[in-house]
Amino acid sequence: MTTSLREELIVSHLPQVELLARRLHHRCPQVELEDLISAGTIGLIQAVDRFDPKRNVKLKHSGRTPHLRSDA
Repeated sequence: MTTSLREELIVSHLPQVELLARRLHHRCPQVELEDLISAGTIGLIQAVDRFDPKRNVKLKHSGRTPHLRSDA
C-alpha cells in the first residue's frame, strides 16, 4: 500500500474515530475524550497497516472492534 493511500485512509476515517470516542465518552465520562480519540486513532492506524485492499473487504468491516477495544 502506498503512503498516500495509507494517509488518505487514515484521514478519511478520523471522523468515525471521533464519533465512536464521543459515544464511549458518554458511557464512560471518567475517561478523557482526548484519550479516547488518541486510542481510537492508534487503533485506526494499526487497522490501516493491517488492511489489504486486495481482499475486497471494506476497512470498516475488517476487524475494527477488537483493535479499538484491545486496551480497554
